[in-house]
Amino acid sequence: MIVIRQPAGKGDAFFVTMVALKMPPTPEEIDKIFADHEMKVVGPPVKID
Repeated sequence: MIVIRQPAGKGDAFFVTMVALKMPPTPEEIDKIFADHEMKVVGPPVKID
């Protein structure tokens, strides 16, 4: 899997936000969290076989 983060300075704050969550986020919450950190999901989730 290849993961690219841009802008680089926002990545740490993103992970701090994700770790602070009390339960798994909804897809809408994920979209907002990514947008708040100037990131966007551009592909489907990884499937586990």
